[in-house]
Formats: sequence, structure tokens, C-alpha cells
Amino acid sequence: MIRAVLFDLDNTLIDRDGALRAFAPRSVWALDASGRGDRAALFAAWQGMTQELLAAQLAAHLRPDPRLHRFLREIPKRALVTNGGGSTQRAKLRATGLDAIFGTHIYISGELGVEKPDPAIFRLACARLQERPEACLYVGDYPPEDERGARAAGLRFALATRPLA
Repeated sequence: MIRAVLFDLDNTLIDRDGALRAFAPRSVWALDASGRGDRAALFAAWQGMTQELLAAQLAAHLRPDPRLHRFLREIPKRALVTNGGGSTQRAKLRATGLDAIFGTHIYISGELGVEKPDPAIFRLACARLQERPEACLYVGDYPPEDERGARAAGLRFALATRPLA
């Protein structure tokens, strides 16, 4: 029985790639079309871009989705487990209102020093929800990180084929 659901952020709950394409010239976002490209190459191609500027631009192109909020609020035990820098991910969470939905159950690799697919980040989220990993489901879009890490930690996995919002 599934008692808690954990979610990825980028391209699972929000359309991060769509937000990137909305403001970045094609020559820049094409370098990172998978969302997992070389960040140094991305910043080098876009002179003057910093992690803080990227966070602000992404956040400016994201909006809250009331339908997604209602759906998530129906899940009594939920958490967010995402890779990325704390400032970037938190800016996106604030812009979409998801920070309020997940509250203290937000686990960002850049803040914790461990990233997917390391099972430790999944186990931490389960422990803080006071659930065994086998009673948790993880929803993500990128199997090499999301599925591999979730299953290694003992969670079930569901593939998000497109962003929910």
C-alpha cells in the first residue's frame, strides 16, 4: 500500500524546459535541451549568465497552477526530491506556489550535498515523512536518476512523460 508520494520538480511538476525556451536564445537552450547538459557550456555560451540570473529568469516564466495545487493537496503525505541548486530550485518553488504545498518536505540536492540517483536523498525524505521506502511512490521524468535512485532506495516508481503543470 502506498502511503506517501514523492515528486521530482523539473519537467515533472513544472515545465522547466518550456520556461527556459521562453527566454533563452535557441543557441543557449539547445545546449541543455535534455536539462542535464553541461552547465558550464550553457553559462559560457550565454556570457554574463549566473546561477542567480538563471533562477530569476526561470521563475519569471513559471506560474502557479491551481489544478496541480488541488491535486497535490489531496495527497496527505507528500515530499519533493529534486536535484539542483538551492537558490534556483527555491525560486521556482516560490514562483509556482509549490513551496507552500510541500512545506518542510522539500529535499534539494544542492542543499543536502547528495543528489539523485543516490538512494540516500530518497531515504531521507521517507524517514522525515515517517514512512518506510516500500510504502512510498516516487514520480519523476528521468529514469537514469529518478527511477534508478528511487528503486535503489526501495521506493516504487512512476514515470512522468510530461510535466503535470
